Amino acid sequence: MANDDAASAKAPMKYFKSDISGLTIHLSYNEDTDEEPGTIRFKPYRFNDHRTGTNYVVGYLATDQEEAIAILEGDHNVTEIDKKEYEEDLKKGVETRY
Repeated sequence: MANDDAASAKAPMKYFKSDISGLTIHLSYNEDTDEEPGTIRFKPYRFNDHRTGTNYVVGYLATDQEEAIAILEGDHNVTEIDKKEYEEDLKKGVETRY
């Protein structure tokens, strides 16, 4: 993997959620290739709290990019979740606009 760009290096899939529904992660700039830095963005899902009758939006992201995972694991706005919770939440919510 020595020749691979850090932004595209693969790791086991990790799942995250955030109350910042459209959170965007900026990946590093590669000076060797002069490529623009990449970004990944949480997809917003809308949920209804039946107790209060209000809607709320949560962002979800599944990624296997090592650089993104390293950034997300240190972000206090993000919670790592397991695959089961990720899939169940996406079934309950409705994907919405950013």
